[in-house]
Amino acid sequence: MPQKGILSGKGKKVKVLLIAILLLGAFLRVYGLGTESFWLDEADTAQSTEFTVPQIIEKTYTDSTIFPEFWGGGAGSVPLYYVLVNYWTEIFGLSEFKLRLISALFGVISIYLIFLLGRFLFNSQTGLIAAFILAINHQQIYFSQEARMYGMLVTLTLLSVLFLLRALSDGKTIHWVVFVITNAALLYTHYFSFFILFFEGLYVLIYWQKHKKFLKQIFFSAAAIFVLYLPWIPALIKQLSYGPPLDRVIGAPPLSGLITDLFQIMIQFNSWISPDLSNRIALRTMNFFGLTNSGWLLIISVVMLALLLGSAFIFGLIYLKNRKICTSSLKDHKVIFLLLWLLIPVLIPFLISVFSPKNAIFSDIRYVLFASPAYYLIASLGISRIKKQKTIFLALLALFSLIPLYSYYANFDTQQWREASDYLEINRSPDEYLFIQKANNILPLQYYYPNMANVIAIDSINQFTPQLENKQSFWLVLSLEKYTDPKGLVKTHADAHYTLTEKNEYNGIKIFHYIQTKDVLITAQNN
Repeated sequence: MPQKGILSGKGKKVKVLLIAILLLGAFLRVYGLGTESFWLDEADTAQSTEFTVPQIIEKTYTDSTIFPEFWGGGAGSVPLYYVLVNYWTEIFGLSEFKLRLISALFGVISIYLIFLLGRFLFNSQTGLIAAFILAINHQQIYFSQEARMYGMLVTLTLLSVLFLLRALSDGKTIHWVVFVITNAALLYTHYFSFFILFFEGLYVLIYWQKHKKFLKQIFFSAAAIFVLYLPWIPALIKQLSYGPPLDRVIGAPPLSGLITDLFQIMIQFNSWISPDLSNRIALRTMNFFGLTNSGWLLIISVVMLALLLGSAFIFGLIYLKNRKICTSSLKDHKVIFLLLWLLIPVLIPFLISVFSPKNAIFSDIRYVLFASPAYYLIASLGISRIKKQKTIFLALLALFSLIPLYSYYANFDTQQWREASDYLEINRSPDEYLFIQKANNILPLQYYYPNMANVIAIDSINQFTPQLENKQSFWLVLSLEKYTDPKGLVKTHADAHYTLTEKNEYNGIKIFHYIQTKDVLITAQNN
């Protein structure tokens, strides 16, 4: 039976709908792009532009980071994204908007690529639905507005899987060449790209008989990727010798924490919350009675999006046909391909972290974001199977996306280093010492703050107390202290021995001004 509805049809109608989706996705990724200040990781990107391309390659090769003095060894950086950023800023300059525009462009390209992939695997309708879902997805927009490599990873992953499938379909040399170059680029962008190569290799292994006529091309493509990555293998071995970053930063995560992270990632594939400060504090303290009406609407919207897309995902795998449960999709090699793409990058790091907490590598959606297009494609397949209410279903997705997106644009999502620096510039005397907790917070502070004299980074109470000798007043800036001082010993010591005269809080940053009490001054003078 021919498909009916707004998403049906070929040719001109598909092109018009695709252009409309691309324009919508582009608007959502560019709107407010320079509003928020750089947060810690983005400041790392911005500050990296001070180095030349050879210096970037050398530093990431030898130290696995461009700033070993702040991140320590084994930060896990590879150079391609930083090299791209370096050339970009040479041409266009450096600002919040300009630097994030790279990620926004990758985000728009990803919308087009997922359409191509959906059309190749299924049909134009499925491709259009997948493009629409990706275009309005909260997390895809978030990482398309962040000056980091994660949006680039999504784009490269889509390119990789698209050209692998095309190469396995027609065997054209150009498709194998693009596949090889794209996978090499993935490996030089992030270490987690190995999971993409693993799932692709596993798929080929499972269906080797189906594709055995291309075994020669598969072998030479794998060999070419290995040769292109060969120069970086010593750096990879050195990175592995440092051990997993989670254990070095926060210790081995408990099972409950890993399960919570997994559940959160599953929700984030659908949408996420960006609450205002009062609702953020209420959620942080689990004070649900402190949530405002807007806070509850935000949570309800995200839950509804998870239910809608989750049910569409299930319907893409198991659906009703002639009033009978049909599981044919679970035998379809195209759906199996998507399931491998979705599950391997998520479940393997999770299982490694569960069975060997000391080697935990599972933590955050940014590290598995490149698996999310597979989820959208299966959900789009499920939506395309809805016979009559397809347009209503998509309208509900758009409707429930409005509040999370409005909240995202209206509220601050990351650390407000620009605003915090402005406050310090107005209120701090240059001869007063400023202690900043977690050494790498120097990166965003020095980007915005003009006077770095007497600024000292501390990571623990043992570094803090010796520095206080003969200090009659000082400033203390706390951010991400849970990674270095989870018990709050630095703040407790300052409160116990000094008088707090001024405090202020910006999203993710707390600022305190202390002076010596009269008793402390008298004791110091007597000694």
